[in-house]
Amino acid sequence: MNKRLLQLNLSRLRRAMMVALLLPCAALAGGRASLVMDRAPVSAAGQSMSGKASTATVTWRDAETVRMDLDDQSSYLLMREGKVYSVSQSGGEAQVMDMSVMRKLMQSMGKSGTENPFGNVDSVEATGATETVAGIKGRAYHMNWTDGAGSRQSGNAVLTDDPLVVEMTRVYIGVMAGMVGEDMPRAFQGALPGKNRGLLRMGDQFRVDSIRSAEPPASTFALPAKPMDMQSLMGGMGGR
Repeated sequence: MNKRLLQLNLSRLRRAMMVALLLPCAALAGGRASLVMDRAPVSAAGQSMSGKASTATVTWRDAETVRMDLDDQSSYLLMREGKVYSVSQSGGEAQVMDMSVMRKLMQSMGKSGTENPFGNVDSVEATGATETVAGIKGRAYHMNWTDGAGSRQSGNAVLTDDPLVVEMTRVYIGVMAGMVGEDMPRAFQGALPGKNRGLLRMGDQFRVDSIRSAEPPASTFALPAKPMDMQSLMGGMGGR
């Protein structure tokens, strides 16, 4: 190898190393957020709950590796490689359900399954005001939306371009998409303003209570048991 070619390769190697060093700064390693909602996203039985305020703690390593602990402390959600599982305890044993299989089974029985937690956004208009939520300053927007029950709603939302909140919003919507299907949550995400896609508050329906960067261990996202064979289980119940 001649001297000129060696220098060229060394130059390319230095540039590659610089990019590698910059990547951790550009990409979030993970985070943890406490959320307050007007309803739980899922119960231990895999069904949505309404009419009751709920808190959830969302922990993520990346957009496809997420855990959502619910305030009843008996169940939680796991997202692994884009798949969402409901984990609950029964008789001292962990029961794991694949939510995409559950949703398809519910639909085949003529039931809608878990409803879209956000609904469909009809309009978003900036008010010019600002509001601080969970210690983060955001911009206030007036939103009109149709909730999961089909009722028209309106109220103020607080959005931000804070990278950690934007990542958390993307993670949370990803979990909801894994439960109710891609269309509705992704449509909500697409309706958010381009520069402010981090959701801090949405009326009284959703609010970030706290949020911070974190590096959760891999054990946080481990499945405690194999997913249940839902088709066999539903078939057995139908034969009773």
